[in-house]
Amino acid sequence: MPRPSDTKPKRPARRIPAGATLRRQFVTCGRCPRLHGPYWYAFWWSKGATRSAYVGGDAAMERLLRDRGRSAFTVSDEAPVAPDVRS
Repeated sequence: MPRPSDTKPKRPARRIPAGATLRRQFVTCGRCPRLHGPYWYAFWWSKGATRSAYVGGDAAMERLLRDRGRSAFTVSDEAPVAPDVRS
């Protein structure tokens, strides 16, 4: 019998417009000084401001590219740089 979390549909990244740049970033959770990730984020310009949306891990990123098409986005090949976090 599948677990309830296995049967929930994945939330589509419908608000990420075509032409967005996908980039990996390290993040802090706010509860500990450790860095987590890297996780994928999408960045684009809208109404004169930079917008962003969380995409997820590598599996979510691959699903987004498969569903919406790799040519719809610019994928940053830069290695993610961990920010200087001091505890």
